[in-house]
Amino acid sequence: MLDFETNHYQLYNHLIANFFKVELKIYPQDYLIKWCFPKYLYHEQKKRCEECFLDLVRWVRDDLEHPLDALHNYCLYNFLKLMEEEKAFYDDDFKDMFVLKKTLQEIKKEAIIAVEENDLYPDNLPRIEKQKYIEMEMNYFLDITDYYDVLFRDLDFLMLDNLYNMRNSGLTFLEKDLRIDIDDFFEILPKDIQNKYPTGHITLVKEIEAFLDFLENKINSGSLYKLFWDKNKMVNEQTILVILDNMLTAYFARKPIELAWELKLLTMRIEVIIKKRFSDDNPVIISLFLKDFKELDRFYLRNIVEKDTIESIYYFGFLAFNDKDYQALKQKFWGKYIFDLRKKIVASKLT
Repeated sequence: MLDFETNHYQLYNHLIANFFKVELKIYPQDYLIKWCFPKYLYHEQKKRCEECFLDLVRWVRDDLEHPLDALHNYCLYNFLKLMEEEKAFYDDDFKDMFVLKKTLQEIKKEAIIAVEENDLYPDNLPRIEKQKYIEMEMNYFLDITDYYDVLFRDLDFLMLDNLYNMRNSGLTFLEKDLRIDIDDFFEILPKDIQNKYPTGHITLVKEIEAFLDFLENKINSGSLYKLFWDKNKMVNEQTILVILDNMLTAYFARKPIELAWELKLLTMRIEVIIKKRFSDDNPVIISLFLKDFKELDRFYLRNIVEKDTIESIYYFGFLAFNDKDYQALKQKFWGKYIFDLRKKIVASKLT
């Protein structure tokens, strides 16, 4: 099923499954796929569009939760627009044509629960009045125009043309003010525009996230951690600074992107300031905590609050050299970048 942020997600999945079933009987599949995508997207990525449409058809019928990317959101939005037209055309017959009896019973059940649990409705309603409210709630579930607010986290992808054209003109204030990540919509841009960004990222933020993911994987799952040890001692802060600088150089040397960075050794942390040449993107700052975690909570929380209001974008990471620090960081800062620099035991030495 599609991962909708509503308590009625199962019902909406069943309704959309009904809609797909009927529409595929009325129209050829190719016609529906063309309807769900702009012409340029269908012609440039025909196979991907077909897969995306069929994904939705299958996903609304299974019991697994499927998150939606930009292409799936675009497809679903346009399909619902078609259903909106169908509802206007068939009017009173829409419910009988497009909704199975089993789903209607489910709608009624949800409507009764809504009426009984909703504080907006008076207690001890007469039976006739209560039935009217139930019918109102049932009609709400069948009102396609309400689906966009209920089923989508946002509709930012509808602004893609304006967002890209503004960014191309050096204007990114709308992205910043509305906290929109244009990289989320990269796959639905025309191919000629995608080709301008060989790394697959438009913004500096996504480039840095890709670097941090790469670094975390190579350290936590590979042997890169060995660079941070000199025999049985962890290297000093100045050496860590050099290692990070070399990693940045090695990683981005292969990327068709021009970056400039500066590394600073500060109290209990290293700060990496990265800028994209010839771009209006704000600098990205990576703060990597080295050791002495006594003041970590206060520093972290203070910077999260304060840095959120300034122009630079901050990422926080932590270097853990021993079990105690690693376990403490995993509990306190789950989901952040935690680089596991603990010495690993090689499999051949276990016996």
